[in-house]
Amino acid sequence: MIDPGRIRIPASPSLTRLLQPAIFIVGSLFYSLTASRTPGWMDATLVLSMVRKLDLGTWVDTHNLFNLLGFLWLKAWPRQDAHFMLAILAGLFGALTISFIFRAVVELTGEVISACFAALVLMVSHSLWWHSTMVNVKTLDSAILAIMVFFIFRYDRTGKPAWLFAASFCLGLGCVNHVLMGLFVFAFLALVIYRIVRPRPHSGRHIGIAVLCALLGGAFYLYLFVCDVRDAMIVTGSGDVRAWMRNVWQAFLPTFDDATGGKFKQLMFATNLPAGVARFWRINYAFLLGYNFPSPALAMAFYGLWVFWKKPAFRLSLVFFLIALLAQAVWSANYFVWDMYAFAQCVYVLLGIPIGLAAERLLRSPPALRGAFLVLILPMLVLPGVIYARMPSWYRNGGIMQRFFDSYPDISLTAHTWDPVEFITNPDKRGYDKVKRYAEAFFAIVPQGTHFLSADSRADYPLRYYYRDYLHVRTDIQYHSIWSPALTEDGARDVALALRACLDEGAPVYAASIQNPERPVLDQLFLLAAPARSLESIQALSTDEYVRQFPGVELRKIVFSEAEQVWIYRLVLRAR
Repeated sequence: MIDPGRIRIPASPSLTRLLQPAIFIVGSLFYSLTASRTPGWMDATLVLSMVRKLDLGTWVDTHNLFNLLGFLWLKAWPRQDAHFMLAILAGLFGALTISFIFRAVVELTGEVISACFAALVLMVSHSLWWHSTMVNVKTLDSAILAIMVFFIFRYDRTGKPAWLFAASFCLGLGCVNHVLMGLFVFAFLALVIYRIVRPRPHSGRHIGIAVLCALLGGAFYLYLFVCDVRDAMIVTGSGDVRAWMRNVWQAFLPTFDDATGGKFKQLMFATNLPAGVARFWRINYAFLLGYNFPSPALAMAFYGLWVFWKKPAFRLSLVFFLIALLAQAVWSANYFVWDMYAFAQCVYVLLGIPIGLAAERLLRSPPALRGAFLVLILPMLVLPGVIYARMPSWYRNGGIMQRFFDSYPDISLTAHTWDPVEFITNPDKRGYDKVKRYAEAFFAIVPQGTHFLSADSRADYPLRYYYRDYLHVRTDIQYHSIWSPALTEDGARDVALALRACLDEGAPVYAASIQNPERPVLDQLFLLAAPARSLESIQALSTDEYVRQFPGVELRKIVFSEAEQVWIYRLVLRAR
């Protein structure tokens, strides 16, 4: 029953069992109502493609568990739009996340009001909300994380090893979906050390079983890893064991490198950055933390850490939680990519727990402080949505927000195609249709047999993976796709040679942009016609000079929307 002096509702088993599915339903409805009805940019349609092909493997961007579950999910909804249905699935995982954060807070506080508050604050936080309305794998990570933390807290409260075994299984299962989940091994190691220092009966045996459960949870990934190593081995007829072992090792190294980041690792813990760039990323991490909880809820999260520290009955839970939070924060704060908000999502989800602890303490505080908290509850739930909806207009109006977002090193890679600030800052995607409008304008303009140069950061993924491969729209278009993180000078030259051949044959050729990341390809095309020029002199040309001086080829700008600054270019051979 309600305690009027403290505003608490003790968490009886029946009430908890009733509220958890209710929170899941609320989250599911909220995310489905704000989900994207049309395709998104960047990885959204890449994930769709991998799910439809049931792409499995150990490459770091192959999320096996989501691909498998998404494949089965689409089979259950064959007549619905695949992109929208995968966005709904991501939202269900987001709702599952907040429902288990609710359960985790209940384990620590023994009451439900603060747990409900923590779940709702997390529901409207930027990263979880955004990833729950788009096609993305991150909400499956967060759901596994929330379940795993709940199991650890339950193990600490009850002492029953079955909960430890279940949490360990989640660790392995998380790695099947994303190698990033392997960072939680540090929290489990801290738990093992804690058990060694303060042992319980049969702790050693329980830890051994927990290790086996983790291996069982990750067994599918381990199987895929062995298969990839086997496929990378050079087949020889030699029966020499030492040669075979050397062959295995040489196949293991590149497989392990691909599984743990590959070319992305140059962005992790980079030490050769200019001081200004490094300072930007530090500021960016702090900004994203505040943007994820743009209300007093963030202050509550830090206060809740102190409250957690003051719970001696949950020391094991505290050790696990703090090491997990530290490992995820250190890694995500040193991965210098534009979607840092995505890779820090585990940090944000974990912070939902101390928010609940702080709420529980405030609800049983003196009347004045309790009243202030009650007054702020509604703004804390409404303010994020208001700020997220207004941010794109604040950016367009100039000032500090525009200067900050324009400082992102990669923001120019989307220029004249889509507005990354609008796309990223507002998680409410129910009315977002920019990809659809771009595609419709593109298909209406380009003739049959068009050759189109584009990159991953522009329209390449939605045009190829959604419209061509899924909807079978304009399958006549030949896409010359570049993946900007791996584009080399030789690779750019190869694409330029292919485009030159198309031009010589009289085929229609278009480019998504004449800026980076397509610019290196066009620079090589420039060199093919003017070999006496140096690449450095070409790269130094302004956009207007580039268009005017391009040898033998006219770069005609085709405007889709002047107001939104969206256009492409047609490459036409000049009359001789």
